[in-house]
Amino acid sequence: MSQYTCPPLTTVHQPIYEKGRWAANILIDQIEGRKRLAVHANLQAELVVRRSCGAQA
Repeated sequence: MSQYTCPPLTTVHQPIYEKGRWAANILIDQIEGRKRLAVHANLQAELVVRRSCGAQA
């Protein structure tokens, strides 16, 4: 939707599917009683530059 506003908005695209998969796996482990150490995942995000930041598209 951000590309259809005036001006088109610059946004950050996040890997929603991967975030959900990680969260579901952590939840399943907790339900099944498996202990996890601290969980930290680095997922790639992408800056989608549009005209709201002053850049030329």
